[in-house]
Amino acid sequence: YRRHRKPHRHRRKKPILKRRFFWISSFLLVCFGGLSYFFIFSDFFQIGGVNIESQENELAQHIEDLVQGDLEKKILFIDTKSIFLVNSGKLKEARLAKFPQEGELEIKKTFPNVLNLALAERQEVGIFCFTHRSFPEENVGGQDNCFLLDKQGVIFAEAFEDATLSKLRNLRLEGQASLGDKVFDEETLSFILALERDLKG
Repeated sequence: YRRHRKPHRHRRKKPILKRRFFWISSFLLVCFGGLSYFFIFSDFFQIGGVNIESQENELAQHIEDLVQGDLEKKILFIDTKSIFLVNSGKLKEARLAKFPQEGELEIKKTFPNVLNLALAERQEVGIFCFTHRSFPEENVGGQDNCFLLDKQGVIFAEAFEDATLSKLRNLRLEGQASLGDKVFDEETLSFILALERDLKG
């Protein structure tokens, strides 16, 4: 008895245009592209107003000019000022570098196309000093350079002796301190001030 093998049939591959995966992927890609274009390039989300809350008109104008200069982006050779592309952290850093003596900048997005800025008044919590002896190549005389220090640990203005404020130093600080520099992290500063209050109390 001779056994005959059945001929093996090769399955024909479906054309790519008839595959369900192709059409689902294409549909999702088109949806993603359409939504991205709508959120980034449509006029509906282009920033049309920047409102600044500040007591000083001249400063408010400088802040607005700084912010406006950073809002416009270029994506795929197309200019956009979409509210979704506003980088609040970057704007705060740019403001701090330009106006270190001013308070914290609060940024709030009001959809679809308004940016609200509030410049809080900076409050000093202490005085940070470094001695000229610490930087002999730049200073002589052994005198102190002192700055007002806010609760974020940032020095923002030159200071004179003030008996009501704590006088602090950071011995681990390397190099010359400048306005706008963060000389203490917030946790360390908070601990030092609390400890000093307890000792005085």
